Amino acid sequence: MASNKDHLTQELQIPVAFTERETQILQMIATGKTSREIADELYISQNTVDTYRKRMIKKVHANNIFGVFHYTFRKGILNPEIFRDSYAL
Repeated sequence: MASNKDHLTQELQIPVAFTERETQILQMIATGKTSREIADELYISQNTVDTYRKRMIKKVHANNIFGVFHYTFRKGILNPEIFRDSYAL
């Protein structure tokens, strides 16, 4: 019987697939947009944005959205360079 650690290690080796909409929302969060701003731009409710956020956190077994970013950077799903333009001086 496999331990929880073995199960977690196996899960982390299988890349998580994000939907196109999840990736879009994740990129918008990365650029500093609030759930309200994302909802307005995508013509969806703020609750829907928050649901996507929670779903992504659950998919990668993270504690928060920063854990999702950490996962996506490690797996090459998102490029950390997306932060560069938002905070350029």
